[in-house]
Amino acid sequence: MHKHQKEKLSGILNNLKYSTAKEKNYQKLVNEILENIFDSNIENALKIYDNVINHGTNGEILIGDMLDIIHLSTRINIIGEKNLDTFMNSIPDGEKAGILKISKISLPGLTRAWQILLKGIEEIRAAPNPDEAGSMILIRLAYSCNLPDPASLVKKIQA
Repeated sequence: MHKHQKEKLSGILNNLKYSTAKEKNYQKLVNEILENIFDSNIENALKIYDNVINHGTNGEILIGDMLDIIHLSTRINIIGEKNLDTFMNSIPDGEKAGILKISKISLPGLTRAWQILLKGIEEIRAAPNPDEAGSMILIRLAYSCNLPDPASLVKKIQA
């Protein structure tokens, strides 16, 4: 291999390493946004959201990635950690911990999060400023996490 080819290959590999590291950091931040929301720390979740947006991601992609995490967490909630499919093998350990933590949210809470985020995708597409719409969706999600599920409300009314 000629020197020029080696330099070109080295440059490509360095870019790939940077992209991979950047992607891992991004996925970690998406998990952190959701964890902060479910921990009722919306201020920190919005700071992370703004940081991710300011580094080139748009609200639609970010909310879509959150939907993926909610879907996976809901499946884990239903099937249990002991019965995890091999799809968890491809997820880095740092991300697994966040996904497993989110999977401990109640099933009604996870399905409510799914509905809010899914509806939010439509809102982002129609909004004049998609990134602002994304932050409003996160605020709505954070405040809905503290609401009781309908079944517990019915029990309270009947009591």
